[in-house]
Amino acid sequence: MTDIWSHVLTSLISIILTTFTVLIFSPLMQKNNFFSFILCVLLSSLTLSAQNVNYQIQIDFDSLYQSMHVETEILLTNSDSNLQDSLWFHLPFYAYSHKYNAFDNSMLRQNMTSYHFRSEKLLAEVSDFKVSSHGQPVHYLEKGHDPEFISLATPNGKIVFSYTIRLPKAINGFGIEDGNIFIRHFYPIPIFHNNLQDFQPLQKGTNIAAPVSNFRVKINHTGTFRVLFNGPITAENGQLGINRVRADELIIALIRPEVPVTKQHIISNTRKITYHVIHLDTTFIQNWADAGMWNQNIVDASIDLVGDFPYDAFLWVVNSDGDNCYVSDGMVSTDNFTKKTKVERMYIFLKI
Repeated sequence: MTDIWSHVLTSLISIILTTFTVLIFSPLMQKNNFFSFILCVLLSSLTLSAQNVNYQIQIDFDSLYQSMHVETEILLTNSDSNLQDSLWFHLPFYAYSHKYNAFDNSMLRQNMTSYHFRSEKLLAEVSDFKVSSHGQPVHYLEKGHDPEFISLATPNGKIVFSYTIRLPKAINGFGIEDGNIFIRHFYPIPIFHNNLQDFQPLQKGTNIAAPVSNFRVKINHTGTFRVLFNGPITAENGQLGINRVRADELIIALIRPEVPVTKQHIISNTRKITYHVIHLDTTFIQNWADAGMWNQNIVDASIDLVGDFPYDAFLWVVNSDGDNCYVSDGMVSTDNFTKKTKVERMYIFLKI
């Protein structure tokens, strides 16, 4: 309920500011058409920046089949869709289910061939994908022949996406690595973009998600895994609950109980940020007297690569060919992954 009232308050503030601005500048608008045009552009930007998406998600893990069934409910309001009669959604989990797509091409452009040449058995598989609203099926269209982007007639109220994902071998911070499970890019993202013909997904600097999102998540059947998330976790009626307000991305990690996890403050650009730090190489960490210094070095190097912090989460992979950094808004590669590269050390930083 708090998330909904936050959304209502944001929309109300936007309306008040818009009305006030029009009343103040209406005399000038009548005399100057150019000024009217500029003001309309600014007001449109204000409306887009106020977009807010409310998610309610239920995840049921199946450790036997290494899969997860997801029910994603998105609350849409008129202000979310007032620019068009239909709404586009990005389904990023489809990107890891097949090759020769935008994600595969972006990897190849950076000379990273491990995904392109991996076995089909190591890809994700999406099944039983359905869309409904008010209990009724909703028809949707794909962009070209790419299931990663779909369009549907804009419904009012809640829209529900239901699907099952067989998890891939970990890629771009999503999937299974050494028995640990990393979940990101697993929910539909509304695209507030006027012209899909010019839209280039996965291009650096392209923002395909709403500026902020509110998440309420229930997780079942996690077994003995330790569940970590970029936010607080609660337990209620045998379910794990996650509530996160105004987040750029939702990232969940299910870590084997024997894998060391630390919690520490990391200082970057004069700001102190608390992260869960997951070390996926116990031998390496045991050989270091001060793992915190190594983590600080990673953060410092990340700042040089991707700019200012904080990020909700980022993944740092160290291998024999170099380092690679994955952050919430995309991937930044510092060196090459090759088909034969063995991942030697992996660190996941989740902001508390």
